Amino acid sequence: MLKSIENFIASRPDTVILALAAAGALLTLICLYLLAQVRTLKRRYARILRDERAGDLGELLAEHGRWIEQMDGSQKELRGLLSAVLEKQRTTLQGVGVVRYDAFDDVGGQQSFAVAILDAAGDGVILSSVYSRSESRTYAKPVRGGRCAQHLSAEEQRAIDIAAGARPAEEAVR
Repeated sequence: MLKSIENFIASRPDTVILALAAAGALLTLICLYLLAQVRTLKRRYARILRDERAGDLGELLAEHGRWIEQMDGSQKELRGLLSAVLEKQRTTLQGVGVVRYDAFDDVGGQQSFAVAILDAAGDGVILSSVYSRSESRTYAKPVRGGRCAQHLSAEEQRAIDIAAGARPAEEAVR
């Protein structure tokens, strides 16, 4: 077999030279392509490491991993705080309803009022002040779940409805 290859090369040296030149040109093109790919990768690598203190990609990735773990811990802590805030927020006063009115026909200026102050569960207090020419009386009644154990006037009920969001505030003054 080696003899037949030698005979082929000896009988057609120009064909062999052309084939070797074509193979060399192809290998040169492949090398140029690979060189371009290496340059692109180097640029990307430099872009990743730009403005970073890490000296190599391994250090950079390790630093980012530590940062992600730290952020995960912070996120868990913030979720706990948010849960505590939301729990506390349920019991804060959230709704206020004010109704001004004339308690008596001979008194004007809507000096009497009912104020309901409620939390998200509808718990709170209703304060009422009834004004007349000779005296003014103020009452406080507890509210649980949007209801009161004592009798409520129409104005007090309207104030509770406003505080609970069941009635618009523009209906508060009649």
